[in-house]
Amino acid sequence: MSLAMKHDPDLEQRCLETLQRLSYTEFLTPSTILSAFCKASDITKEQILNTGRPDDVSLVRHFFYFALHRFLNISQNHIGRTYHKDHTTIMYACNKIRSLFEDYVSREPLLSPPISGSSVYAAV
Repeated sequence: MSLAMKHDPDLEQRCLETLQRLSYTEFLTPSTILSAFCKASDITKEQILNTGRPDDVSLVRHFFYFALHRFLNISQNHIGRTYHKDHTTIMYACNKIRSLFEDYVSREPLLSPPISGSSVYAAV
């Protein structure tokens, strides 16, 4: 499954791999999550946190929102307020990325064994 957006064809794959690695990381913060996606995408923190809508930036921003919600259990409303987005924008991003991630995990081998007590399929 791929997004119907014009973006670097490898970007989605790199973000999915980053998301999988993050799922095995014990001590995550919003800053470490943001840094991981910046490194994977060569997109700056400022670009992700701004309101610009280039396709590549929007894709990475959606992965960031999803990771905040999934791994830090931050509510979609709180993410929206913090990053000045409507909560429905966050819901859309989380649903889109969750679908991509579930598809990716079902077809790709695990990168490494999960940390004890963590799960790639943790509730969203």
